[in-house]
Amino acid sequence: MLINKELAGTEARAPRAAGQRRGVAMSRGADIAYLLKQLSAAFRRRLDERLRRQELGLSMAHLAALGALRDEPGLAGAQVARRTMVSAQAMTGILRKLEREALIDRRQQPENRRSDSWRLTPSGRRRLARARRAAEPVMRKMFAGLSDAEHREFKRLLMRCVAALETNPSRPHGRKGLRHLT
Repeated sequence: MLINKELAGTEARAPRAAGQRRGVAMSRGADIAYLLKQLSAAFRRRLDERLRRQELGLSMAHLAALGALRDEPGLAGAQVARRTMVSAQAMTGILRKLEREALIDRRQQPENRRSDSWRLTPSGRRRLARARRAAEPVMRKMFAGLSDAEHREFKRLLMRCVAALETNPSRPHGRKGLRHLT
């Protein structure tokens, strides 16, 4: 599959997607979906490397959870998981680690005594701020090849794609999950 010259800025060949045979064109949009997956994986890898180098003890998943709780204090663990696009089981481990490090605290949900709500501690706010500063060079590098207008258009188009796939607009985790890293 040859990456579109306008999309990539070069004539470089992208790796073949799983299941793609030589000479068989991918369906409309599948090449873009594959590139989005590559972008997501590369971004996560670079961000996790950067956070490790800064010795913050956080991964992208921790950063997303802290961001979700900054934006919406008092969320239940399952809500944090949905907003950050992480499984509930994985989020349980993430929240426990953040709680052990005193970055978040747990309170009983007033309307459901079997469910906990989570909030950032002052220490959690400070660590989140440091992690966000550490993430800035990764974000800058990712968008370095785009003009301001291209960046805005890319974001607009991605938001339209997300909206097109939202099957239940009353569920708030779709677009909210995207802002926790910004």
